[in-house]
Amino acid sequence: MNKRGAKRCEFCNSASHTMYNCNSTMNGHKDDLDKGWSCMMDPDCPKFEMLRANELRYVAYHYAQYENAVHCSDQKTTQHYNQKFRLRPIPLTLSKKQMIHALVQRWNGFQPVRDLYKNPPTPGDDGDDCPICLDSVVSSYNWSYETASWKGKYVTTACKHRFCTTCWNSHIERNSKYSLNESNNTLVGLTMHVCCPMCRHKLVV
Repeated sequence: MNKRGAKRCEFCNSASHTMYNCNSTMNGHKDDLDKGWSCMMDPDCPKFEMLRANELRYVAYHYAQYENAVHCSDQKTTQHYNQKFRLRPIPLTLSKKQMIHALVQRWNGFQPVRDLYKNPPTPGDDGDDCPICLDSVVSSYNWSYETASWKGKYVTTACKHRFCTTCWNSHIERNSKYSLNESNNTLVGLTMHVCCPMCRHKLVV
């Protein structure tokens, strides 16, 4: 705070705004800081000691608030999410030395998440097969930083049937049709549909 008691921005020390609407370039380093949004997942501990005090606060606030997941501060969350992934903001009032120590500790705590990231599951591990090709319904996995987990890549229809993405895309390409008005057989807008191969439920695509 300044002499009048007005709260200053923790990132640029300006009294004209707070950190929630700061548009400072951080002395030209903001883009570089934002490129390191997943620094907690870096295989080697980031060199936090190379950053200035305000840059450390920026990283701590935007990219290191959770103990078990990487989540950007501008995205809304739920109370359940905050509890599950342990929302534990690092106090921005810490000294530079204390902030460096806190960020290093936070990085060390991410080791189980980094270990999981280094060991993606093998397609077929979920034990479910695509009903069309009879191969594993999951053809590949994508890493989710927000949930610190691997997400299988597949399609689940509104009627709760699962297909591998290759078969589903092929099915749409071959069988999708424009919706027709059943009373006069005329086109209804530009809505396309396809029937589920398992139960023939009409699905909008």
